[in-house]
Amino acid sequence: MHEGKDKKQLEEVYRLQAEAEQRGRLSAAEAERAGERSNPMPQKAPGAGRNARPGGAEADNPVLLDVAGDQFSTNADKVALIMVGLPARGKTHVSRRLARYLNFFHSISVKVFNVGDYRRKLVKDEMPASFFDHGNEDAVKLRKQCSEAAMEDMTAYLTAENDGRVAVYDATNTTMERRRWVAEQLAGLAVKVIFIEVICADEKLIEENIRAVKLNGPDYEGKDSDECVRDFRQRIKEYEDVYETIDCDSEGDLSWIKIQDCRRYTINNVRGYLPGKIIQFLMCLHTTKKRFFISRHGQSAYNASGKIGGDSDLTPEGDAYAQRLAEFTEQVCARTRTRARTRARALTRT
Repeated sequence: MHEGKDKKQLEEVYRLQAEAEQRGRLSAAEAERAGERSNPMPQKAPGAGRNARPGGAEADNPVLLDVAGDQFSTNADKVALIMVGLPARGKTHVSRRLARYLNFFHSISVKVFNVGDYRRKLVKDEMPASFFDHGNEDAVKLRKQCSEAAMEDMTAYLTAENDGRVAVYDATNTTMERRRWVAEQLAGLAVKVIFIEVICADEKLIEENIRAVKLNGPDYEGKDSDECVRDFRQRIKEYEDVYETIDCDSEGDLSWIKIQDCRRYTINNVRGYLPGKIIQFLMCLHTTKKRFFISRHGQSAYNASGKIGGDSDLTPEGDAYAQRLAEFTEQVCARTRTRARTRARALTRT
């Protein structure tokens, strides 16, 4: 019975619209009448009744949209990324690349708070490896002061505006006690806190990182390279003596991502749109240099005739180019600079 009624309403709507088209116009009154008949009771948004106020007689019952908790809500959430790891493992590299990615591709405000920069501002004298000895009480106090200053600035940044923004706390955070302290400092804020631990067991890569990055940094500027390497190695040892990797049992309540040699990834208690994008980017990130070769396809039939678009076959010249490109890939792309064979991936499309 209802189906017959609805059918009649639709037929009436079509009749009104046809008459209006014949006259060359559809008056506002007729459009409103046609709309009312095609959808006599439009769906209202939750809580959008005529008297949608507390105690209103016809207020709709509101539907809670944050049933999963506001810590897992939208891509506009604020996120604090806390770096974890020994020196020369690529934490600062990961921090800067993440910041550039989120800012460029997602238009998100990102700021990196590097505790080392605060340390260099506070302690302007030379800082040998002994400064990082955890038994050196005076140095421990100064380093704690730098960490607190960076945390204070980061907290102010995260609470400054009511928008989605990301802050990166770039420090070693090598002990469980220090990570708990960081979590406590941010506990009162509406911020997702995610720890990112970077682990590297490749001694050759660590040595290259020390010589390529650390020796050119402000801590060792203008000093003997071999002596600087020895000093920085000793600095790493001071951190290794107290280093505690993130543990799934004792820190399972925290949100964290563990990256091991850019090959193995462990993710714990991380949810949400933006954290998902961060995970995706980290799994595609490399801390070493990579070579990319970009080439157009060989000449196609449409290229030869001046046509744009389409998916035509290659001309004889295009086939010859494809053969030469395969040889180039084998001889150059799939070999290192020392001519040793290496893995290479070739992607092609027209």
